[in-house]
Amino acid sequence: MSFWSRIWPRQVEQRGVGDEAIEELLRRKTSDEDADAAAAATVEAATGLYARGLLLGEWDPARLRLPSSDVLSTIARDLVLHGESLWLIGGGGSALLPVTGATVTGGPDPASWLYDLDLPAPTRTARRVRVQADRVFHPRWHVDRETPWVGRSPLTAAASTSRLLARLERSLGDESGTATGQVVPIPKGPEGQNLTAMTEGLAALRGRLSLIETTSAGWGDGRSAAPQGDWMPRRLGPAWDSPLEETRMRAALEVMAALGVPPGLLLGEASTGQREALRTWYHTGLLPMARVVEAEVEAKLGTTSRLRFPRLGAADVTGKARALGSLVTAGVPLDEARQVVGL
Repeated sequence: MSFWSRIWPRQVEQRGVGDEAIEELLRRKTSDEDADAAAAATVEAATGLYARGLLLGEWDPARLRLPSSDVLSTIARDLVLHGESLWLIGGGGSALLPVTGATVTGGPDPASWLYDLDLPAPTRTARRVRVQADRVFHPRWHVDRETPWVGRSPLTAAASTSRLLARLERSLGDESGTATGQVVPIPKGPEGQNLTAMTEGLAALRGRLSLIETTSAGWGDGRSAAPQGDWMPRRLGPAWDSPLEETRMRAALEVMAALGVPPGLLLGEASTGQREALRTWYHTGLLPMARVVEAEVEAKLGTTSRLRFPRLGAADVTGKARALGSLVTAGVPLDEARQVVGL
């Protein structure tokens, strides 16, 4: 008998709170604004950073029953965009099958949870299966204690800012779709005058010489009817104002911070500051995500392995070498110093 079974020996009363929480989560995930926020270039840049980072992970020790690199990359994207990643454990634990939707039921004990999973397939409709919790690989983070069976995306936790970014980018995108070009105001010509040849000549000018009639005489109506300037083109197109651009940039920086990505890593130039931003993201963003995956691997696949990132660390090998030298000079044993800096 498990610890949870001794505390709750009888069936726990089922209340509607959990169902409402699931419905609210699904509503948020399927809302247009959340979809727009996930499609923003800032979010994709941060998501891709985590996906490529986890893709470089190497299991230590390497075993057969471990998520492959492509699965790790997908898990990273899921955790950033949805706060959780769902996979059905199949093939004796040697295969992870992707899940597109799930409904979780059960009591307070996580071991009692039942998952109704939707499995995608290319040649047939999605298949729904019901399995116990130990058959589901389900890493999640930003977990709310009131709904421990679901994870939360940083975009959901910082919903107001992410939606602000989505609205601003949508507004700029709509404005960029307005008519763009050059117009040339001209006075109204005499009745029956054909301006087609003149219009075609202006359109095909392309830097060449073209002799056209002046507008200074107002075409017979006198100089008072003539334009102030002769053939002065005016541009039509989007005119983004500076405050809107500044607000969008500020929202983008705050969304990056919510996603755990230092802005200098994506926006800064190659410099010492960018290398420091890489170290900050590695220790406060990528490694915590790796620990979430490692804990689920140990709980569901029964394997204790750690994710190492030697190839990612090679991007900062100079800084690590300096840190190693400083530690050894300070009296730290070489083996311990190498472990600290990751060499």
